[in-house]
Amino acid sequence: MVASGNPLPIGTATGIQVVCQPGGLTATACYSLTIDCPAEGIAPIRASLKVIAASGMPLGTVTFATGGGDIGFYDTTFTYGGTAIEDVVGAGYTAVEIAFDHSTAGWLTGPGGPLNLACRYATANQWIYTNLHQGGTTAPFCPTGNSGGAGAIGYALAEYGMGTIFAMVEATSGPVFSRVDNGCICNQPVQSTPCSEGLLSWCYGTGNAQRFIDPAYGNTWCSSAVLSHSTAHKGQFFHDSIDSWTASYDYPATDVHVVFGGKDFTAAVPQGTAWENLITTKKSIDCVADAGHSLPETLDGAEKVANDLIDYCKIQ
Repeated sequence: MVASGNPLPIGTATGIQVVCQPGGLTATACYSLTIDCPAEGIAPIRASLKVIAASGMPLGTVTFATGGGDIGFYDTTFTYGGTAIEDVVGAGYTAVEIAFDHSTAGWLTGPGGPLNLACRYATANQWIYTNLHQGGTTAPFCPTGNSGGAGAIGYALAEYGMGTIFAMVEATSGPVFSRVDNGCICNQPVQSTPCSEGLLSWCYGTGNAQRFIDPAYGNTWCSSAVLSHSTAHKGQFFHDSIDSWTASYDYPATDVHVVFGGKDFTAAVPQGTAWENLITTKKSIDCVADAGHSLPETLDGAEKVANDLIDYCKIQ
């Protein structure tokens, strides 16, 4: 496979400060973004931001995304999500949580396909970098996301050129969109995995296909293919994968960390491992033995996320 290395255009975002809603960690400030990606031909979307600022001049900025289409804040979605954020903020970083406002599929609300729709996540991070991040190019800007959130990070790096601002990424339980064709068509051999999970399937399964991939296309292409193994849309699925012929795997300014739970038996593990294997620059895979797919649901998982960000969110 030869990557083109030509990034897709990110969109535009306008943000206004709003009153923070109750619940979870106490925010320093909250914003509402309207995100538009006209080059990708997708509908505008709104996203909410929750900022928890470090005291004094921050060491850098960390953005937090949940799974699926990222429709909730990290601190309230995961049992120990708030713990991870508090640790990162306590170490001197400003945290910015991102939640997309569609109640079902968030940034994955189509039509358009996941590759085009990922422009929304990349654009939100660019707005945060331009408007909230302090220190410019002298301070690190680092995202973390779980499952679909890791998928958004993968697209941002491989397809949207965000390695220019991401100093380090903490992708947990994914990226899950590395090979959408394998996840939907479900005709590939099982794969060995890095964290003692055994041999696992690439296949999303009907439920995940219906919840996350079908909404991205606005049809039932993926869930139907899961059942029939039809290759009718294989070309589109492959085109919309993170690991497609258009992707870049060279991120010289970004330290890529991929983390899986030892009890994660989902397609996220072979999908995420495939992406990590293709990266040609600084990277690592780590395991949290007692964690499942939602890594911050365990204290060990949340602490791993926080400790990695504290230790490695640095200018490369």
